[in-house]
Amino acid sequence: MSFFFESIETPSDQVEVVLNFIDAEKLNKFIFAVVNKDGMSKARENNYYLSLTKTTESSKLPLQFVFMSESTELNENLVTPELLAALEKSSGILDYLAVTDLPADKPTTEAEFVSEPKIKLLLSLQTDAKSLAAAKELISEVLNLADRVVKFSLKADQQKKINNVRVNELNKIKKAIADAKAEELKELKLEAERKARRESKLSPEEQDKLDKKKKEKRERRAKNRMVKRM
Repeated sequence: MSFFFESIETPSDQVEVVLNFIDAEKLNKFIFAVVNKDGMSKARENNYYLSLTKTTESSKLPLQFVFMSESTELNENLVTPELLAALEKSSGILDYLAVTDLPADKPTTEAEFVSEPKIKLLLSLQTDAKSLAAAKELISEVLNLADRVVKFSLKADQQKKINNVRVNELNKIKKAIADAKAEELKELKLEAERKARRESKLSPEEQDKLDKKKKEKRERRAKNRMVKRM
């Protein structure tokens, strides 16, 4: 499996690094993250996908971090001693490390909901040699994590639960769109009723003028349609 890095500048001294997979559509979909406790609330607020995870403290993690993932099976299988060592050294610069198939911004359309597995790191970079060395080691371990993600498969029941979460989230989006459309149609109907009531109070002369305007409007529309066809 191939992949490539993308670096995205963010405000202040933060840098977001994104590792995109080639043929990502072939990978299993899940969310796994290691998040710095100091920025847990902000990370969840800024990343829609983290709102779908469960926060878990673990004795295997450095004290500064927690797991935010969809399954404890992910916590147990994707973390290695080497990654833990890199996390320990990066506790002062790593805001979060996440594997996700869903977007950071909360989707409001079906098109926005479609996403692909990727690995994301948010680093608060510092220029001292120790911090730079820690960042370099962490990124090296992220490449190894990418290899594990490619090869890893959850148990069938766990993957089914995760897939169902995506179905439910997509259904929420569809319902919100349908509700908004229904509300719009309701408002249009109410406006038509209000307009009809206003017109019913017109004098015969005013009604004739209104009918003439409506006729002219229909004729203009018909003419425009004919021009478009030509």
